[in-house]
Amino acid sequence: MPTPTPSQNEVIQCAYEPATTVKVIAGPGSGKTLTLMLKVRELISKGIVGADEVLVLSLTNKAVDNVINQLNSIFSELETTTDGIQGDVLTDLVAQIGVYTIHGLANRVVVENEGLVNIIEENGWRGLSKLIPANLLKKYVSGRRGTTLTPKMFERLFREYQAKGTVNEKDAAMEQIVTIMKASKVFTNEELISLATKYLRSGAANQASELPSMTNGLLHKYKVVIVDEYQDLFPSLGPFLSAISQNKQLFLFGDPHQSIYGFLGDNRSVIRFLESMRPPENLKVFHLYDNFRSTPEITRWANAVAGDVSRAVTNNNAFFSKEPMGIEPSLVDIADPLEELEIITDKICQLVSNSVKLSDIAVLTRTNAQLKAVGDHFSSYGIPTEKLTAQPDWISDKNIKFLVDLLKTCMLVSREKRFVEGAGQHQSDFSVIVTLSSLKGVSNQSIQTLFGEAQKANISLWNFISQSRQWPTGVSNRTRIESFVRHLEPLLEYLESSQPLTAISIISRLVTVSHQIGFKPDEIKNENDLEIFREHLIEMLGVLKLCSSTRPQNVSLTEWFLETWMDQHSSFIQHAANERSNIHDLGAVKISTIHSSKGLEFPVVFLSGSSNSNFPIEKNALYVGMTRARNLLYMMNVKNKFLPPPNPESGTGIFDNQKIWNYYNKDLNRPIGRQLESSLQKYRAVNQKFSLNPSVRAYSTMVRMVCNSLKHI
Repeated sequence: MPTPTPSQNEVIQCAYEPATTVKVIAGPGSGKTLTLMLKVRELISKGIVGADEVLVLSLTNKAVDNVINQLNSIFSELETTTDGIQGDVLTDLVAQIGVYTIHGLANRVVVENEGLVNIIEENGWRGLSKLIPANLLKKYVSGRRGTTLTPKMFERLFREYQAKGTVNEKDAAMEQIVTIMKASKVFTNEELISLATKYLRSGAANQASELPSMTNGLLHKYKVVIVDEYQDLFPSLGPFLSAISQNKQLFLFGDPHQSIYGFLGDNRSVIRFLESMRPPENLKVFHLYDNFRSTPEITRWANAVAGDVSRAVTNNNAFFSKEPMGIEPSLVDIADPLEELEIITDKICQLVSNSVKLSDIAVLTRTNAQLKAVGDHFSSYGIPTEKLTAQPDWISDKNIKFLVDLLKTCMLVSREKRFVEGAGQHQSDFSVIVTLSSLKGVSNQSIQTLFGEAQKANISLWNFISQSRQWPTGVSNRTRIESFVRHLEPLLEYLESSQPLTAISIISRLVTVSHQIGFKPDEIKNENDLEIFREHLIEMLGVLKLCSSTRPQNVSLTEWFLETWMDQHSSFIQHAANERSNIHDLGAVKISTIHSSKGLEFPVVFLSGSSNSNFPIEKNALYVGMTRARNLLYMMNVKNKFLPPPNPESGTGIFDNQKIWNYYNKDLNRPIGRQLESSLQKYRAVNQKFSLNPSVRAYSTMVRMVCNSLKHI
């Protein structure tokens, strides 16, 4: 483990004082995460606070998994402390440290006070949009391209409707959806945070013995709260964090220049709010000036983009900064997006012909659409890629979400059998609508008719479709819906049985039932898609197994999984996925949006601005993208007034440049040795491996450009 620098040590040795705030401004590569981890270890190993009195919060699953991995690494390196405590004992203490995503923690608070809730996402908006009658649908899509009300479009329309909130503009269909959401405890993420804050504030006035365990712990157990990446916070999180941090020492780690979620609200306002909740004398500010990541050449360019004069003098305050590599970032403008992709591909081949592995390289884009174009282009040449996301891919998989919705439907229906709900309060309705609407052949009209009849009868939608002998006219898909009921009932019986449930049996039955009811998985078009879905199922299985070991005694495995599945720490699963991604001898190129690359670093970075985009990369996002690079940075079609003029020759001459590659290998702790074959020979071999014959590629690109042009004639 490296010895902390002076600025890092100031933070690590900062005294524990309740009801104080410590703000740590840490630039890219300054050792922020290491400092945070060492601070936690210092507090625990010196007996200042207990492991179960430390709470670490971040906004993404990826960041939380990274914290857990780093904590395990930091504690395992400590063989003994000054008190003679063995390192393996300290390692065991890591499990007691509270590490959560902020939304996951809010969800825990709300669930233990309200019971199981639904956080609405794409599947939910799609299901609710099915309740919009055809005559009103025309009203909502009028003047828009196409006649389909997409989930995102409906979400925006619903939020706009809620924002108006005037009696004169009441809409029957929208009001019905508001009613469903309230009865089914369906919340947006913003509402979830607001509700959790309400429970914490009301709980603060109660005795600890009267509070549920999570609420009590947040209010009375923790002594230190650490927020990682404070620049990602948005205004609605301020009151929530304030409620948690009362009488505790609050640490804020982050970098304002990396604030790239402006669409969620002004980050500066929430930071001012958190700073001002205590007297000025109770606020301490530290700076981490060191840079262990980027070369001075990259850092100079990034600081110019940031436009912060203070960054220009940080090297004077830094205890450590890297030596110059001798190669400036490359800035190239290309008129055609296809040619841009071809040049990136050729440049990658040049790099791999030297000391670079494909797994060293990241291609970062502004949007997901640009990212898909990059992935498709590499795929056409057989270049392996690994897509990086802010949360594990399995959580975002629509097909996995359907299995989760199916499981939630069963649990809520089962709960309603045991407990009599109030009139009109049928929490299962939302989940039944979501799962039914995902089945091919079940029309919007059928769902609208069935739900309307269930409301008239004052029973749940499930009870109506499972018990009614007389079905209304206008339901054209009765056979499919009856099949849905017939195959769900055995699953309900299994989940309600007293026998111990296993993770593998739950997954197996969910997959079987989804096939029986006619669910057709989206986006599975070939063997590769099927393999990805299989891997996501394995990851879901891993989290179910994890829930088996972490669930409280009085909570069923199904219920615990549904309460915590988006917040379970699955580092071991992610590690296994990473291992599988390296089956290729050259590794895989990382592809990511700039937003999903936050917190990561790569030896080589390509920033793709795309020549056909009318929206340049925003300043802070560009700064984040540039500072992901350790050694080599290539910027394609990137526009910023503070960057020097484009220089197509920058970064050339890398073939057999032993000085550059000695630096590169030393920086990555790799053996330094003379290559037996020339880089030019390797370049030819790599071209052959991926069928990248330059003349063929040039012809292929020209043909694609001509075809693209013909579309507009």
